[in-house]
Formats: sequence, structure tokens, C-alpha cells
Amino acid sequence: MTNPRKNRGTGNTDFEAQRATHDRVFKKKKVYISGPMTGIKDFNFPAFNKVADKLRAEGYEVLNPADHGAGEDWEYYMKKDVKMVADCDMIVVLDKWHQSRGARIEVFLASRLSIPVYCAVTRVQITTEFRLSIMSL
Repeated sequence: MTNPRKNRGTGNTDFEAQRATHDRVFKKKKVYISGPMTGIKDFNFPAFNKVADKLRAEGYEVLNPADHGAGEDWEYYMKKDVKMVADCDMIVVLDKWHQSRGARIEVFLASRLSIPVYCAVTRVQITTEFRLSIMSL
């Protein structure tokens, strides 16, 4: 006798299919914070941490590059950051992000991976066209 709750061809029950849809829609979003660090007092950690605290209070899972600390070279941190960008659902950029080589790389990667990018202050989504237009700065 066949199970009437099985989805044909998938082997999943209706409950499992509904659960998968629920998890995809209601999962906690991973947000990566991008912005300038190099040449800024305390590597701009206070600004990163302020945004991280606010996002966590709103229920987001935050990927904060300031959590890495300092002491290694730029390439070391970029390798870590690129992995976090690839693992996030969205990016929030700090003020003057476009003046940072690392942040521009992170935003470019997000554009290529169809990851939305938002301004940390206004929460307005930054269009792909705009992101790509400033890559040559």
C-alpha cells in the first residue's frame, strides 16, 4: 500500500515538504557587514559593532568582519571575508564603503552571486547597476 502523504517522485512526505518551505521562508537571515577598515582609527570596529548589535537585536545572524580582530595582513582577512560574503543572504554596507578596496571587492562578489546589498543607515537596497558602476573607482 502506498503512503498517500508521499509526494510523487521525491520520497518526501507533505509535512517534510511544508517544513522545507517554512524553513526557507522563515529562516534567520545571515547578514554580512561591509565597510572601510584600513587607515581608520580602531579599524572602524566601533561602527561595525554598532551596526552588528542593532541587526542582532532585530533577529539577524550577523557575520561581522570586526570579530576577526586585527594583527594579520590585508590578504589574510580578505580570504576570510570572501568566505563570509559567499555564505550570507544579504550585505549591509557602512558609510564610505565605496572608498574601501576590500568593501568594493565584497560588494562586487555579492553582485555576481545575486546577493542583495543595503545601506546600513537607510536600509535602502543598492542597485546592481550602481554597485557595478563604482567598481572602477
